Amino acid sequence: MRDELRAHPRRCTIAYWHRPPFSSGRYGDTRDTKRVRALWQVAVEEGVDIVLAGHEHSYERFVPMNASGGADPRGARLFIVGTGGAHLRPYHRPRLPTTAVRNADTWGLLRLNLRAGGYDWRFLGVRGRRFTDRGTATCN
Repeated sequence: MRDELRAHPRRCTIAYWHRPPFSSGRYGDTRDTKRVRALWQVAVEEGVDIVLAGHEHSYERFVPMNASGGADPRGARLFIVGTGGAHLRPYHRPRLPTTAVRNADTWGLLRLNLRAGGYDWRFLGVRGRRFTDRGTATCN
């Protein structure tokens, strides 16, 4: 992954894989999340702006984080979007300090609008649900 990111440098970069490196959901701080922390570290070190993951059956957006998972405005922002149709799971863990928003009762999808130097996001829930999440950020 590091070689690929270095071979194709971009101002705004997205990486994605199935399991999240951090989560306040069911798999939280388990070997499932720890397995992909090396990927997270490479992503942050190589300047990735957004990391998309699933696995949890919920939605969670984090503030930008450093390689260790601490808040860092120059870090990568993690979105966990596991709301595509399987049963949703309630949270069994406290919210993490870097969690900005989380929801475990709305199916939906995340729409990303990538633009020169930044991106916008919006969680679009299924009809009849009120939860939404939206924002905008600049790339590193």
